[in-house]
Amino acid sequence: MKKISIILILSNFAFSQDSSLIDSSINIIEDSKDIKNFNIEKSYNNFEWGYNYELFDIDTTLKNFSSDSSKISYDDYLGKDSVKFNYYFSKEKFWKVDIYYLSTLNLNDIDSLITKFYQIEKILFQKYGPPLRTSQNEIGSNREYNFSDFPKVNRIYYRSSWSLGNINIELVLDNITESSQTSKIFENFKKPISLYYYNLNYYDINSVNSDSTKLFEENLLDNY
Repeated sequence: MKKISIILILSNFAFSQDSSLIDSSINIIEDSKDIKNFNIEKSYNNFEWGYNYELFDIDTTLKNFSSDSSKISYDDYLGKDSVKFNYYFSKEKFWKVDIYYLSTLNLNDIDSLITKFYQIEKILFQKYGPPLRTSQNEIGSNREYNFSDFPKVNRIYYRSSWSLGNINIELVLDNITESSQTSKIFENFKKPISLYYYNLNYYDINSVNSDSTKLFEENLLDNY
């Protein structure tokens, strides 16, 4: 009986130790997640939200680099993907970054686009948790186009959205694919997958330039 009691005591002790280890590991995971979320709420790529345009220090030798007081743009890599970074400024305050995926995508292959969308979404899920909102739509050509000479197209629209404090994150796939491999009619509409991070606290709606161009009605048809 003494041996059994000793074994029970030792097993209970070991279980309590394991439980404390499990609890501490859970706390570490939760703490690390909070730190990641705090970082994105404070800055993106070490650039603080609201940072002044003139203080941005980005290598001007990067591919396709361009810059003005409203946007800094360049091509680089995000993981293994070739992407275009666009940093936007409102009254010279950093408020949004758009990331466009340029390579590894067959823009006329729906399955390829959707697979890539899910790959990126999984990474965001692991870092920021499940999205707050999601939307998935696929629309084929209307039957009225089936027996016409117009190109047959499919439209796909996938979107997942996260909200972390003052920061919103949006992953968007919005693309038209043509059934004809030789058609180039909608080539300009074909976009890569886009990833957005933005802080509306630093966006001034009054900073948007209004279009002062006025078209007289008699000249309207000439513009078409």
